[in-house]
Amino acid sequence: MARRARSPSAGHPLSSLTPLLIVPEMLLLALPALSEHSLLLGVHSTGARPDLLPGKDGTSRVMVVDFGGGTRDVALLQFKRSVAGGVGLSCKGVSRFHRTGGSDIDLAIAHEILLPQLMEQNGIKALDVDFRRKRDQLLPPLAVAAQHLKESLSNRIAHLQALSQFDENDPHLASSLPSPIEVNTKHPDFGVVKLTKPTLTLQELRKVSALFESSSWALTVRQGQTWQPSSDSINSSSPLS
Repeated sequence: MARRARSPSAGHPLSSLTPLLIVPEMLLLALPALSEHSLLLGVHSTGARPDLLPGKDGTSRVMVVDFGGGTRDVALLQFKRSVAGGVGLSCKGVSRFHRTGGSDIDLAIAHEILLPQLMEQNGIKALDVDFRRKRDQLLPPLAVAAQHLKESLSNRIAHLQALSQFDENDPHLASSLPSPIEVNTKHPDFGVVKLTKPTLTLQELRKVSALFESSSWALTVRQGQTWQPSSDSINSSSPLS
């Protein structure tokens, strides 16, 4: 609430315009869906697209999820059709997870997918390096690669969907980086190692996503923490937890 109250005064020195209305971000995110369903013009959608305002009173509630790089916001919006045919919009509530976002998925991909690839290619066994070395030396550069793989795979999926060619069961749908990733283990026996052709498949991405649907992850969020691999999982007999 304090940041929202400071928004008008923060922007005023940078512009000659006087702010008239501060529109919540979650409402702006809902505008594309409104426009797509012709609700901004108060026109009932036809054909395959369902009307977002069903019911006799022309009222509907929509949940909007904004999964950002470091946060995840969830808002419940209410749309109500007016007598004149327009649409009234109100925000019923916003829940913000300030410590959970895309960077947590990147770290999970690095730990669950790329770390086993790196260790297998370089003959590193699970107990050859300790928890702190994996956390501080191996995972950070792998997380950067994971972000690129995740975004590339997401863009490819969106492209296939636009062409109506997306097959969610395609085992070969994947994204790879053309250049190897160098990781300085700072270990006297391994030194600098390389991950050749880092790859992320759709099935692997789904596996990682499932981690964020578990009850243990939900508990982590409630405790206000970011996702972190445990020392037990990193030092298990298998590279995968």
